[in-house]
Amino acid sequence: MRGNSNSPNASQRVDYVKHTKNGKSVDVNGNPAPANSAAAHIPKKDFNINN
Repeated sequence: MRGNSNSPNASQRVDYVKHTKNGKSVDVNGNPAPANSAAAHIPKKDFNINN
């Protein structure tokens, strides 16, 4: 998703990816994370589809 520099949520200020596995949000390492958490908003530059 495109980042919003005016967002009150720091993890949404840069371009980011929200990735899910088996219907659950995951963090940059592929571990389960709450969907609304900063960990679930993966900076696009850090995203690796293999995680």
